[in-house]
Amino acid sequence: MLVIIVFSLMVSYSYAADCFESVKNLPNLDQLKACAQLPAEQLPKCVGDYFSRVSSDPSNTMGALLNPQTLLDAVKCSVNSM
Repeated sequence: MLVIIVFSLMVSYSYAADCFESVKNLPNLDQLKACAQLPAEQLPKCVGDYFSRVSSDPSNTMGALLNPQTLLDAVKCSVNSM
């Protein structure tokens, strides 16, 4: 029984880690991941705030290439895998 629990935790962790694979090189990624801990109705605002900070930072060359929907999808994926 313990083996099954540990295995399922490992699978869910690896799935959650893959949720952010497409955005893994973004700065302050922990801030984006923290959005997953918020209630569902706050997710769009949290992701939008992160997007605004990253895209307005002139030192971040990826900011102009970001798609807010990609960020929101990564957070929702992480929430669904918890």
